[in-house]
Amino acid sequence: MKRYDYAIDAAFHYSRDRLAYPVEQKLSWPDSGKVLARSLEYAVSGLGIAWGHPVKAGPKAQRIFDTLGPHTPPALATAVVGIWAAEGQTDAKLPFDQLHALATAAVDSLHKLSNSTPPTDLAVPPSPQPINWEDLDPQDQVLLSTAAAEARKWVPDLQVRLFGSRAAGRARPDSDYDLLLIFPTLPHPQQSLAIGDLTTHVRNHDAEVDRVELSAAAWTQPEPADELIVDLTRQCSIEVPSACS
Repeated sequence: MKRYDYAIDAAFHYSRDRLAYPVEQKLSWPDSGKVLARSLEYAVSGLGIAWGHPVKAGPKAQRIFDTLGPHTPPALATAVVGIWAAEGQTDAKLPFDQLHALATAAVDSLHKLSNSTPPTDLAVPPSPQPINWEDLDPQDQVLLSTAAAEARKWVPDLQVRLFGSRAAGRARPDSDYDLLLIFPTLPHPQQSLAIGDLTTHVRNHDAEVDRVELSAAAWTQPEPADELIVDLTRQCSIEVPSACS
């Protein structure tokens, strides 16, 4: 199994940044609880990448912990789930200092686990296979091709690729649209305009887009920072045309 050290390190870097934020900014509850929850999502994302279950931070990280959690020490799993549950509470059950110490210890433990060999009884998920463009829901075809056309008004050579759960045909009703935007060069003089029009078009249809931007050179020969997203997209993605076919 290929190891993506850059992506793992980045996830834990973001996790620790969020651990520090509520202390530095002296946030009160519930805002401080939300930041602690995001910190643990990044840490779980890092563990997921290390153990062959790559997900981005956010709700997907909480869902993948249903798979990873049973393979972690019980006290750690209880702490992670407990801090996520505390986010939705009006009043914290524990003083913030205790919650912060608990979250910090959890992040440290998850980071240590990410440097260990994945458990032998943790099954690596099968590689997802992309569906055909024609098999996408017709409304998705219209939405995506029109959004791509809006972006290509600014950057005609822009490549747009749909990846993630929608490309694999296993999206949830509330799944966002994961899009890889491949620009001829980065930075591109029309980059912000292309991204703005594409994102606005999708959001005007009550949907969300999660995008990643790459240069054509990075797509062809990715640097360590881009290897994970390039590998995942090459493995399972659909090229988005500018008009429905």
